[in-house]
Amino acid sequence: MNIAILGTAPSSRDLAPFNDPTWEIWTCSPGNLEAPRSDVHFEFHSLDVNWVDIELDRKLKYFEWMKQRPKLFLPRAYPGFQNGTPYPIEAMIEKYTQYFFTSSISLMMAHAIEQKPETIGIWGVDMATDDEYVLQKSGCQFFIREAHSQGIKIVIPPESDLAVPPPVYGLCMESHMWRKLNARSQELRTRIDNLSRQRQAISTEEVHLKGALEDLDYMISTWVK
Repeated sequence: MNIAILGTAPSSRDLAPFNDPTWEIWTCSPGNLEAPRSDVHFEFHSLDVNWVDIELDRKLKYFEWMKQRPKLFLPRAYPGFQNGTPYPIEAMIEKYTQYFFTSSISLMMAHAIEQKPETIGIWGVDMATDDEYVLQKSGCQFFIREAHSQGIKIVIPPESDLAVPPPVYGLCMESHMWRKLNARSQELRTRIDNLSRQRQAISTEEVHLKGALEDLDYMISTWVK
């Protein structure tokens, strides 16, 4: 058995093996409602809390779609979701500790490893470097390493940043590329700082001129006879 884990990043999600019956397709997020296939779906956010402020039509569409999934994992049992199975988080934490469950993808990867498939593929997961994904990426990379250690092959498309390790702390400064990019970064920061100072100076001058104009208009309307 092979397991394909799907995120929603458009750069690689549609490259997943939807038409290959040797792959089981695992999805998460309402962003995968239109995916060609979803054999197992995971929703780790509370159905009571997370969806309170979501547009009603969107919420109902997603909930109905989840009720039709062949297999569904939820945080706990919910009325109306007879096909839902509580995700075995206690067992996962006992085995892997709580340090690495930083995203839906890492929770799915842990569960996939427990099925002992031949291959785990990850599509639609970029983990680009914004604040949220920086925190989530390390958890996924831990489970990639865990899968490797258990002899499970990992497939990640080259369109994804997920398998790219971070620079080695400190030692990366000896890299020619690091120095080149760092110099460019410093140049851009300096230019941005200069523009910020210019903008502040222009803003201050604008306020001064507006005050002078208001004073002049008052003089014209009051003292000119």
